[in-house]
Amino acid sequence: MRLSLLLLISLIFACNLATPPTTVVPTAATPSMTATPDGWETIANGIQQRWVVTDEGFAYETIRIDPTQYTFRVHYREGDALTIREWRDELTGAMVIINANFYTPENIILGLLISDGFAYGRAYSDRGGTFFVQNGSVGIRWNTQQPYQGEAYEQAIQAFPMLVYNGQAVYNNRNDTTPSRRTVIGIDAQGRVIMMVTPGFGSSLYALSQYLVTTDIGFVHAFNLDGGGSTMMLRSVDNYMLTSLDPVPAVLALYAQP
Repeated sequence: MRLSLLLLISLIFACNLATPPTTVVPTAATPSMTATPDGWETIANGIQQRWVVTDEGFAYETIRIDPTQYTFRVHYREGDALTIREWRDELTGAMVIINANFYTPENIILGLLISDGFAYGRAYSDRGGTFFVQNGSVGIRWNTQQPYQGEAYEQAIQAFPMLVYNGQAVYNNRNDTTPSRRTVIGIDAQGRVIMMVTPGFGSSLYALSQYLVTTDIGFVHAFNLDGGGSTMMLRSVDNYMLTSLDPVPAVLALYAQP
């Protein structure tokens, strides 16, 4: 009963927030939606969608992206946060947009951010993970194991904590039991990029770390992005919009390759 009630609440919250964009600019062919036996639905070539529900009943909207078919770019407006609709209107070619780094009340990002080769902030060496693009290929590293050494990344975002590393749950703070909205980014064994957002409350960070390694998604690495009021996702390919409670100064966006 608790699972069903929480799922219902999450889905109602998603319906309230996921208002379709008024302007949709798909930049890749969108085939008819097809579902795999494990629930993945193809919403564009190389992009699949699925709802994942934890044992606690928290619902996560999840997408899986083949990075060989798309380009990831980081966008940052220092000191100037935007809503998801404002980001949508500014990044008219983006097929997917999610929030990225934590940031200060002055809308200055925390950690390292690299946008089109220009670096901002100060890299974490004692916490969290880095999602990066280097020579057109994507990767995730654990900052405590592989701190940033000035590598020539085209794009990068950082946040914390690290949740999964080499297929193992690595966030071990059992006292971190507070549920909240969540944004997660990860990579599976095939190198596909996984993005997860919660329209309603999501698991505590400890429970989320433990849960991710039990799913059939196959996470190799994953870390937590800024959640709470910052959690947002836009998908132009199927008119999905999850609005954040707060505007954000930095996002990660997905584009069709030129």
